[in-house]
Amino acid sequence: MIKVEKVVRAFSTFILENFVSTMADNSNIDWQRLAAECTIQTARSGGSGGQHINKVETKVIVLWSPSQSLLLSEQQKNILLQKWIMRLDARGYIRVMSQATRSQLDNKQDALQKLQKIIEQGLTVVLPRKKTKPPAAVRVATKQQKAVRSIVKSLRRKPSQYDD
Repeated sequence: MIKVEKVVRAFSTFILENFVSTMADNSNIDWQRLAAECTIQTARSGGSGGQHINKVETKVIVLWSPSQSLLLSEQQKNILLQKWIMRLDARGYIRVMSQATRSQLDNKQDALQKLQKIIEQGLTVVLPRKKTKPPAAVRVATKQQKAVRSIVKSLRRKPSQYDD
């Protein structure tokens, strides 16, 4: 049980040191003002639903331009534009769509949350992995386990005529 705890502790430390992401000055972004910077369009939602769905525009399309944003610093804009270059349309907008519910308001909130998540992911900087070697004790223990396993497997074999 002690070995398992050590492994779990070592693994969690490894994750904290190597894969914990940091946000590039994310704390100063006012997410409430994000909706004011967006262009919000509505359209008829796809799928089945009959007469009502053919009349009501519940699908929400949110357009946001990182380069024209007042919420982000120049550094943040550059990071987003480099990371999400494939998500930008011809005019430089990020397009997010939601048609998950029958309510236009719910779809609008969902689309804005998706956009916020996209921005947060774009501003996330993944720390590079530090190269490490297994400790000497771990290497010795692994070698011992392999030796024991080899003996167990050799005992399963049929005895040959040369074995004494």
